[in-house]
Amino acid sequence: MYPDDTLRKLVLPLILLTALLASAATTGPMMKPAPLPRLDPQAVAQWREATVAAQPLIGLGN
Repeated sequence: MYPDDTLRKLVLPLILLTALLASAATTGPMMKPAPLPRLDPQAVAQWREATVAAQPLIGLGN
């Protein structure tokens, strides 16, 4: 079995990508695909900043 770190870094993003693609898939020949959610660039920047700031704490848990 993979260590938890590998699961968090590889499997979880793949699951999220699969869910996004599945939500955009068509369900019939005349149906339009569902729109993908759009992320606010400011929210993404804040998330990255928080992730970088939390790296020492995340390292303590491993």
